[in-house]
Amino acid sequence: MLIIYSISVEIVIMSEKSNTLLSIITLSLIYALSCIFKMSSNVVMPIFQERFMLSSTFLGVITGSYYYLYAPMQLFAGPLCHRWNTHRVVGTFLIASAVGSLLTAVATNGYMVGIGRTLIGLGVGPIYISTIYYVFEKTSSKVYPIAIGAVMMIGNLGSALSSGPLKKIIDVQGTASTFYGITVLLLLGSVVLFILDALDKNKIVNKSENERVLKNLKDAIIEMAHSPLLILGAFMWLMFNAFQLTYQGLWSSKWFVASYPNLPSAIAPWGATIASIGLAISTLVTEPLRVKKHPVWMSTIISEFLFVLMGFMIVLTHNLGVIGLKSTTLIIVILLVCDYLMGHVMGAVCLMLTSLTSIRAKKEHNATIMGIMNGCGSIACLFFQFLTGRMYDALSPRMSANASYTIIFTMMSTIVLVVAIGASITQKKGR
Repeated sequence: MLIIYSISVEIVIMSEKSNTLLSIITLSLIYALSCIFKMSSNVVMPIFQERFMLSSTFLGVITGSYYYLYAPMQLFAGPLCHRWNTHRVVGTFLIASAVGSLLTAVATNGYMVGIGRTLIGLGVGPIYISTIYYVFEKTSSKVYPIAIGAVMMIGNLGSALSSGPLKKIIDVQGTASTFYGITVLLLLGSVVLFILDALDKNKIVNKSENERVLKNLKDAIIEMAHSPLLILGAFMWLMFNAFQLTYQGLWSSKWFVASYPNLPSAIAPWGATIASIGLAISTLVTEPLRVKKHPVWMSTIISEFLFVLMGFMIVLTHNLGVIGLKSTTLIIVILLVCDYLMGHVMGAVCLMLTSLTSIRAKKEHNATIMGIMNGCGSIACLFFQFLTGRMYDALSPRMSANASYTIIFTMMSTIVLVVAIGASITQKKGR
């Protein structure tokens, strides 16, 4: 009840402060739209692979092209918001995403798709960190984790739309019409943000020498370099984010079809949808339900090992037929439950790392350090999406598709386990 009361008071206060609440809602919805782009590759890219006859290696390359400019944008999003205000930064870059979406709609080959995804990544690059920056500046320290959880929940509901529901839309409208519609939404979002920027009388803008873009970035890097926990947080974000987005964002549907060719292929995209719903719910309830006697670092460790467990469970659930389970209904239920739990645990990891950063980092560097962490995760996604595609092309001629995916994700789960063990030791010493 105390938590609900605190949130209610905070909402009233924000609603009285110009357009703060409206801005947070708008940024959250635009973040949801960016999550559709990030996760839609699970549905969209196999269509382009078949249409343009692309290898899995090249598919991994053009899927990862989303992160070519997205990753470096994470470094500059926070400092740019210091300099030019959140609305203006996000609104300007959304135009680049609209151009990329339009190019994807008219693509006639894999290279055009890759260029389109690169521009989309550039355009949506500042959204997550800019939203964190805005919420961090506008809410109290007690409400911040819950507010960020709500923002992430809305964003991940966008991810939920990017799999099963998006596949339904594409089946009816086609890829071109779908991306034309998304282009319109991006341009509309940009216009709304510029209007909010013009109406905002309490802009968070600091053009003093101490808040210049490059100096803010430099100071944040220096602070991070002197904090083992922040460095570790970046490495953890790198590995966990890369695993989640490589599995859920690229291969989950294809792996499902390879594992269970006798099951309806229409079910395949819904695993990623269920995972996104789990992630969305988790980001909303993790902080209120967290055992308060456990410090944030301990809750982070618990979340990490649960995620590793779910990684190995994902491998197991794609081999239920191999080990003798015959009931198709039970197989589908187990797969969807496991996908939900993986998303739920990943949401807890993301939120705990965000809370850990807000506690450890200086206020003026919080968004920039989160950007560095997200940038590390983006680079890892780029690498792992290429690497898994390359491994699949190397393994698939020698064994079944399911066996290839099983080896790939068993290796990835093992790597994440090693990271989690190292993280738990370092966090306990550095707390």
